[in-house]
Amino acid sequence: MTKIAAMRALAGHPAMLDLLEVFLDEEGVHVVIEYLHGHALFDAILKRRRFGERDAADVMRQLLEFLA
Repeated sequence: MTKIAAMRALAGHPAMLDLLEVFLDEEGVHVVIEYLHGHALFDAILKRRRFGERDAADVMRQLLEFLA
């Protein structure tokens, strides 16, 4: 399964970006996804200065729910 096929298969999942369009031209493949504002997980950790075991467990739960 290609990455694009995987994104289409996961469409509508609350933890997945929506794939809006895919364009192919002589320069390559262009993928248009929804815009999400905010910060990456690493930036959020740095900003908080403390990322405890409970925080890590919450992130892992969200990740595993997405993968299930």
